[in-house]
Amino acid sequence: MKTPFSKILFVGAFLVTFACGWVCHASQAGKAMAEADANLNTLYKKLISTVQTSAQKEKLKITQRAWVAWVEAEVAFQEELLTDGKAGLFARLEPTEARAKQFEELLQRTEDFKR
Repeated sequence: MKTPFSKILFVGAFLVTFACGWVCHASQAGKAMAEADANLNTLYKKLISTVQTSAQKEKLKITQRAWVAWVEAEVAFQEELLTDGKAGLFARLEPTEARAKQFEELLQRTEDFKR
C-alpha cells in the first residue's frame, strides 16, 4: 500500500518544524550561556585584580578551579540522568549566573571595605 504524498509532506513538515524549534531553543540557550560565561570571566578578572596578596590570589584560583570541577561533575551527572541532549547547557547556565552574582557581591564588598 502506498502512502499518500500529503501524509509524507505533513510528517516531513512536522519534523522540520520540530527540529527548527529545538535548534532555535538550543541556540538561545547557547547564546545565554556564552553571555553568562563572558560575564563571569570579566568579573573574575576584575576580582583577581582587586585581590591584594599572592596568597589571596592563589586561594581565589583554587576556589575557581574547584567550582569549575563541580560544574563539570554536575553536568556529567545531569547528562547521565537526562538524555534530552540539552542538559549540558542548562546545567551550566544557572551555576554560572550564580557564580557571577557571587563575584559581583564580593567586588561590591571589597569596594565598601576600601572606603
